[in-house]
Amino acid sequence: PAAVVELANTLLAALGTQVPATRSYRSDGRLRVTRVSVLEKGVVEAAREAMAFEGSIGVIAADADVESLASALRDEGLDAGERLTVLPASLAKGLEYDHVILAEPAAVAEAERRGLNRLYVALTRAVSRLDVVHSRPLPPQLSHPVEAA
Repeated sequence: PAAVVELANTLLAALGTQVPATRSYRSDGRLRVTRVSVLEKGVVEAAREAMAFEGSIGVIAADADVESLASALRDEGLDAGERLTVLPASLAKGLEYDHVILAEPAAVAEAERRGLNRLYVALTRAVSRLDVVHSRPLPPQLSHPVEAA
């Protein structure tokens, strides 16, 4: 969707590549950026809300955060299964989900030398809806979109 592509394109200048900005031919879709005090609670809330829509849901996080997020989802009765997948950003390339919940973009960006590239990939896995949930400030290379409460 256009809103997702617009956000992801803000990273291109920082990636040091000669890749042209992505264009979307779809004006539908949704991007929501939410700052929370407790990351796990914010991800659980976003996942619960995503379950109201049809389609696949991917929770993408820094590799080190995957287990704690999966555990928080299980504790709230949202087991990964047919519709809900929790995966590390390092495995997201080539995958698509109707709804993506990207947890803590700063942690994804800081996790490795090419972390901003990994963040770009994670942002662009959403087919219809993207929720960016964060408790830390967004990476400075990512333009600050309007945040939801």
